[in-house]
Amino acid sequence: MLDALGPCWWLGKECIPRWEAWAVAAAIFGGVGSWLAAFATYYAVVRPERRRREEARAVATTAMEHFAAELIEFRYRIGSVGFFMQFVTASSSPEDAKKSVSTMGRYVLVVPEIAVNTETAEIAKALGRLRRAFKTWLETVNTFDMTPIDDDPGGDIAEHAVNTLHSHFQSLMKAIRSVAALIEPIVPIYASELRLVANAGDGFLPMATPPDRL
Repeated sequence: MLDALGPCWWLGKECIPRWEAWAVAAAIFGGVGSWLAAFATYYAVVRPERRRREEARAVATTAMEHFAAELIEFRYRIGSVGFFMQFVTASSSPEDAKKSVSTMGRYVLVVPEIAVNTETAEIAKALGRLRRAFKTWLETVNTFDMTPIDDDPGGDIAEHAVNTLHSHFQSLMKAIRSVAALIEPIVPIYASELRLVANAGDGFLPMATPPDRL
């Protein structure tokens, strides 16, 4: 290799470098340098980032497997609320309506938080919307009151209270469907139940009983 590059190593009258050979050698070593730089970048940046993403995805998948069962059970239980809400109207007795609505918040749902990255961003956003919708629903149930002010039987307060109750329940059900649709592909063990939740309306789920795993 050295002989190919030139007959001598000190420039002078008796030394005539073979510049074409040096050019080829420079290109070869330059290419090797580029490959080495690429490998160094891969092992220093790309590979650790890929590992972090894989670990984050694994953690998110595990968390969603645990949460899926709770979500399905909650959706199954709260389906009865959608049915009984139809009996709460602006013409209902304020006392009876308040007593009936107070039982609608007995179902609990703990919505987990997951690390946000390119793989989990949409699920994390959907979980955030569900968390807020559930909080708003509980606040609406716990503060529900359609008692007229100053004994005014006009019905405006009652109608507003009932409309708010229905609106916040619909928002909660929409958030549940959104989460179910997003996590269904990554939680195959609950895929059929999650698909049912994602495509159902706001009332009872068409199940004879809750899933056995619950």
